[in-house]
Amino acid sequence: MVFLYGFILIAALWGLRFRKADDGKSELSSEQTTMIKGAFVLLVFASHVGQYLSLDASDGILTHAYLLIRTKLGQLIVVPFLFYSGYGIRCSIERKGALYLRAFPKNRFLKTYVHTVLILILFFVTQLLLGQSYSFRKCIAAFLLWDSFGNSNWYLFAVLFLYLFTWISFWPLKNRPRISVGICFGLTLGYLLILLRFKEAWWYNTVFAYCFGLLYPDLQQKVFCLWEKRMVSWWCFLAGTALLVLVLTFMRFGRLTECFRENLRAIVFMLMLNCFLSRLRLGNRLLHWLGTHVFECYLLQRLPMIVLSHFGFAKRSPALFVLACAAATVLLVIPISEGLRLLDRRFFPVLRKQ
Repeated sequence: MVFLYGFILIAALWGLRFRKADDGKSELSSEQTTMIKGAFVLLVFASHVGQYLSLDASDGILTHAYLLIRTKLGQLIVVPFLFYSGYGIRCSIERKGALYLRAFPKNRFLKTYVHTVLILILFFVTQLLLGQSYSFRKCIAAFLLWDSFGNSNWYLFAVLFLYLFTWISFWPLKNRPRISVGICFGLTLGYLLILLRFKEAWWYNTVFAYCFGLLYPDLQQKVFCLWEKRMVSWWCFLAGTALLVLVLTFMRFGRLTECFRENLRAIVFMLMLNCFLSRLRLGNRLLHWLGTHVFECYLLQRLPMIVLSHFGFAKRSPALFVLACAAATVLLVIPISEGLRLLDRRFFPVLRKQ
């Protein structure tokens, strides 16, 4: 299974090149963020698919290596999605202003929830066909993302609340973005403290990465100056943040302190990634395709895993199981993403700047 991470590393580095000083593109250009999201949705797949296999560290050094990498990466595999979402929303607010905020509940919150529910229906029907049964209470909880039909639910639950916090924070204070960001941080802290009592750590231990994305436009130039001037500054900042991520990875505290450590690790990780991308460029067709279909890839990948594991494929041949899940996910993503695109064109049109 560790070879799966080897494939992801090759896929991420294929086409890697140094950035030209005059190319006019930042580390947070649409092109680069799409590539990064494509690479990280592969890491999400690698983490999820292992949950359907009977793996133990005693199975051998390769299995042990896979489990170690998966454990130490932890929730870092979703951090870029949260950060880029916050950053993109803040930039859209700056560009489009009141028009964007007025349509935000519909075009961000409702749109994301509708897309999610449509895919949840696929999981629900599939599970019924496989012989599962659910109580009415379970169904309500699953469609509210508090529970699940075997689908990934915590990330969308968190994102929907973060969208709600953003609208609440920015709508009444349209001309005071820094105060709005501060309010959003406060609401997110409240979310963390409440979820701490009811849910596992992954429901809340990376949510501040989104808030950091909201704040980043205010810090971007100051942070960029830390590595911009000379190559040695770039190397020092990259090495320093990488070392700090490693230190935070192996530190352990009590549960409350642990969730703040994980959120800090997420923020430092994004600083490291942005530094890396300031002088290097990712780029290949695989990452681009995955990055442009990241929502569908993220939500749909568990569906073939559930079906194939139900029929015993995971036990017969783990390698073929992984390949079949990957192929089936792509086959699902293509028509469903097209269907969602047609739905969006009808009900959630793209806003243009006034």
